[in-house]
Amino acid sequence: MALTSLLKKNTKIALQNVIIIGAGEAGYLLYKSIQEEHGHIYKVVGFLDDDPTKLKNKINGTKVIGRICDLERVISKYDIKEIFVALPSGSSSVISGILKRCEAICAPVRIIPSSYAKTNDHGVTLKSLKKVEVEDLLDRDTYSLDFDEQRKIYQDKVVLITGAAGSVGSQLCRDLVKISPKKIVMLDNRESELFDLYNDLVSMHHRCPIELVIADIRDRGRMFSVFDKVKPETTFHAAAYKHVPLMEIAPCESVKTNIRGTRLVLEAASAAGCTNFILVSTDKAIEPINVMGASKRMAEQQALNFARDQKIKCAVVRFGNVLGSSGSVLPLFEEQIRKGGPITITTEDVNRYFISIEEASALLLSVPNLTKAGDKTFLLDMGEPVKILDLAHRILALRGLEPNVDIDIEFCGLRTGEKISEKLTGRNEKLSKSANDRIFVVNKSKNHPNPLVINDQTIDEIEKAAINNK
Repeated sequence: MALTSLLKKNTKIALQNVIIIGAGEAGYLLYKSIQEEHGHIYKVVGFLDDDPTKLKNKINGTKVIGRICDLERVISKYDIKEIFVALPSGSSSVISGILKRCEAICAPVRIIPSSYAKTNDHGVTLKSLKKVEVEDLLDRDTYSLDFDEQRKIYQDKVVLITGAAGSVGSQLCRDLVKISPKKIVMLDNRESELFDLYNDLVSMHHRCPIELVIADIRDRGRMFSVFDKVKPETTFHAAAYKHVPLMEIAPCESVKTNIRGTRLVLEAASAAGCTNFILVSTDKAIEPINVMGASKRMAEQQALNFARDQKIKCAVVRFGNVLGSSGSVLPLFEEQIRKGGPITITTEDVNRYFISIEEASALLLSVPNLTKAGDKTFLLDMGEPVKILDLAHRILALRGLEPNVDIDIEFCGLRTGEKISEKLTGRNEKLSKSANDRIFVVNKSKNHPNPLVINDQTIDEIEKAAINNK
């Protein structure tokens, strides 16, 4: 406080007026942090809260000056420069309503993430605020993990994750250390990323044993050696090539990793006595028109074939676009905004289903509890598809930027293999609810064609064609 007062007296920098939405514990702690550490930068002019018992109350001398519906009036009256949302326990509909108000007037906003509500509010400071991300704009409740329930599933099991250093794989590892299974085996061929992930997990002060394995899933001998040594009860197969345009350029790599690599991991897991195998797939595997999607469709079919022919339960889990993963739309937009634009979008009408990395991990970890039979395909309820152009407009508005004024938006056209829209099911598939009302089971219709037989000879022929680029 003494430093803040001294800075105020000896500087003539105009303070930025801010408003805090949420006059609860998180709002109070945020206000306290601003007053004590950032009072030379920000002036909190008041709070907004929809709780009628809090209206006109004072928090350390600062009033609750209205309800959330008063936001536009308060911004105009007090020349608010930024909005801080301190509602970590707020429902998706409440948060979405606030963000839409902010968008309408291009008001910059930062938010305390819901993760603070799942732990405690005691660590809330100005640093707790984050920029609004795409998952905040999905207009649906996100799917979160019941850690107590998952401990019952994994507490005595060795769990192996391929592609552990990737976006989804690393989130699986972060969630698993909180569940604390018997052992986590993290397998990847990227040593630096795997080492960084291990250090990150160590900093979480968990007690779960972790084994690092540097290996390529395309190496048959190495896969059999690793699985025979660690003997995992559960395997999450997340290693894959996933970028559509790149796999159009290098189709043989997609075949070697996504098809042959998946087969080798399946064979090694089955031979080692693994009882649960979960394949990470994609909505691009549904009626695919590109190399990546086709390779993942064949990976799916191999897993389902193994479940029928071997003593191993296999589940396929399909995702839409995973937010925040490498190469996804949000990091790309953020980088383009940081550079001053333009934001590039393929077409005006392109849309996608979205899922956060946290939801992807939660869905994967929940699946073994839903898999009684061995050949099921699952899909998270991802709500409605989102237009990428609308997403760009909303992100810009919440940064206080106006599209095509502050930042240009340019259309670059669909690249080879890309679609305007993705599907949730194929022509011969239907969705039904599972025991978890946020997770669908993908059912094959009676007239669904017989499963494709995929063996080493089939893969050799596909790989030869891919090398010849046919």
